[in-house]
Order: sequence, then C-alpha cells, then structure tokens
Amino acid sequence: MYNEDKPKISQYVFEDANLYLKHLKLKKENYEFVPSTETDEAVCNFLSAEYSKLPDDIAPDCYAWLRVQRPMETLIYKKEQSYQVNFMAEDIMWLFYKNKAREWLESDYRTNLPRVINTHTSKGVKLPVFKLAVPILGVTFYARCNLYDWVISVDSNNSIDANFHHLFKEDTRALYTQGMKEEYVFGPYSKDHKQFTVELRNYYQVYTFFYIIADYLYELYDL
Repeated sequence: MYNEDKPKISQYVFEDANLYLKHLKLKKENYEFVPSTETDEAVCNFLSAEYSKLPDDIAPDCYAWLRVQRPMETLIYKKEQSYQVNFMAEDIMWLFYKNKAREWLESDYRTNLPRVINTHTSKGVKLPVFKLAVPILGVTFYARCNLYDWVISVDSNNSIDANFHHLFKEDTRALYTQGMKEEYVFGPYSKDHKQFTVELRNYYQVYTFFYIIADYLYELYDL
C-alpha cells in the first residue's frame, strides 16, 4: 500500500527533477514512488513552476516537461501537449540525426532532445515553446504551435539556400508569436538565409520544412 503521509512521485519525474532542478535536492525517503501517471498533482504543479524559472540553456527536455503537465480533463485539446512533444522529439529531431550524426545523438540522447524554453496558452491548454539545437549541423530552431499555425525561427551558422517550394509567405510582419521571446523572432527568409522566421499552417508543412533543411545541411556538411 502507498504511504498516504508522503507525496507521491514517479521514478521518472523524480529523476527529471534531480537532473534539472539540482537545487531542490530531492530525497527518495521523502516520497512514495508510484506509476508514471500517478504523481500528485501538487508535485507536478510545483515542478512545472520550477522548470519555468530555468534559463534557456538549462531548460528541461520536452519529455521531462510533459511528465509534469496536468491539463484539465474537460479541455478538448488537452492531448495537444503530447502531440507536439512527440512530433518534435520523435519525428522532427530524428530528421537531423543519421549516419555519423545519429551515432553522435545516441551517445548522448537526452542532452540533445528538444528543450521547452517557454510556454503559451491556446484553447485553455498550456503549450510548449521548443528549442531544438543541432550543433553538429550548426543550426538551432525555435518553434511553437498555437493550434492554428506553427511559427518557427531558424538560426544557422551557414546560409540555407534551399528550395522551399513556396511553403511559407515572405511577409512576417503580421506573425503572432506568443510565447516566443523577441530575441528568437527574426525577419523573413528573403532578407537573411541564416536567421529567419516562418509561419506554417500544419504538421505536414512543418515536417516538409524541417526535411528540406536537414537534407540541405547534410549535403553541405557531407555527413
């Protein structure tokens, strides 16, 4: 039986907290360990608030962030949190890691997961703002989706002179970039092929956008 006097926490959430929130110095003897989905809501809310205070360079990976989210069951779009996290971590991230780069990723997988550097709210659901750094290809991405569109910023060491097949509009002045810090919102691709921000309408366009960039950089770096 569980000890009702101790807060309940899962092993994964406990390990996440000790990895990213070392200053809390959580001790096993102070908690009752339970299955992944049974961590006390109060514990989740506390850890989520602590994660939000971390600087971008030590922000939690997207899975650690997701494990402490508890959206209201009545929200129609509550599953969007996990959809976005899984899409970025499982579909998008792996576009950039194959051949030599794949070996590098697998050697330190968790360090290279997308980070959640901020949040925003849409349809009542708290949603992540991602940072995906791919140092082996000299590029970092910032992305967020508000259930209407995706806004993605690219910060590359090299000019990305790829054919994007009219995936996005060139005028970025009217972009709604809630959750993204001003320093991560750049101008249009037509003005700068190293730093630019685009708006994409759906997951298919987003995947295609990242695929084109990954393909271009792999050829550029000859990996």
